[in-house]
Amino acid sequence: MGCTCNMDRANKRLTVALTFRRGELMYDASNLCAIEGDLMGDDQQHSRHLTMDIDEENNIDRVNRVLNTSWAEMVELLYPYTKRRIQTAEEPLPWTDRPSAPNVYVIDLSLPEDFSVTTVNLLERLIHDWLVYRVLEDWLSIVNPQASEKWREKAALALEKIQDSLKHRTKPYRITPHGIY
Repeated sequence: MGCTCNMDRANKRLTVALTFRRGELMYDASNLCAIEGDLMGDDQQHSRHLTMDIDEENNIDRVNRVLNTSWAEMVELLYPYTKRRIQTAEEPLPWTDRPSAPNVYVIDLSLPEDFSVTTVNLLERLIHDWLVYRVLEDWLSIVNPQASEKWREKAALALEKIQDSLKHRTKPYRITPHGIY
C-alpha cells in the first residue's frame, strides 16, 4: 500500500493516489487461504489442497479477474472523488478484456483541501482489506463454499465502513428558518 498527495491551491483540492501493490494483496490472500486450509479436517485433503492453491499458475487468471473487477468496483464506489472524463476515440482506452495482472492498482482521488489524513489512512487500509476479502469470497465459493460466506460478510462489513467514513465528508444541509418566530 502507498499514498501520495499533491495540493492544488487554485481549486482548493488535494490529489491523493492510493496505491495497492498486487503482490501485497496476493500475499494476504494466500496467507488467509493457508489458514483456511489448515482449519479443514484431515478428511478434506483435496479441498484443503485446492483452498491453499489460490496463487498457483492454473488458478491465478481467475483471481486476477476478480481483483481487477473489485478494483473497478471500488473506483466506481468512490465516484464523487474519482471523477474522470471519458476518453476520446483517438486516445487508447485504459482497460481490456484480456486477463491481466497489473503490478499496482491505483485509485486517484480529488479531495477537498480539509479532508482528514486519518480518513485517507483508514480508507487505504479498508480498501486493501476489501480487495483481499473479495478475492477470498470468490475463490472459496469455488473450492470451499461453506467458508465463502464468512468472507462475503467480512467484505460487506469493510464496504460499509468505507461508505461510513465517506458519509462524514458530505456538506451538511443548512435549514433556514421560515415563518414567524
